Amino acid sequence: AVERGFAAEEGMSLDLVAKDLGLIVDLARRNGVPTGSTDAVLGQVHAAVADGRGGDDMAGLVRFLRVRPGS
Repeated sequence: AVERGFAAEEGMSLDLVAKDLGLIVDLARRNGVPTGSTDAVLGQVHAAVADGRGGDDMAGLVRFLRVRPGS
């Protein structure tokens, strides 16, 4: 079961997660490394940022995914 209490200290913002994952994916692709699962995560992070949650931390991504249809 997923812990539903998000009382941890605030972490890195989703805006920064998107930036860093984008850099990681770009570097991986340039070096021929498969990025399938990272692409999937980056897509979810981009969707959360587009939904106005860029200032949230990773717990905000979990909350976004809980209410997003099809997630």
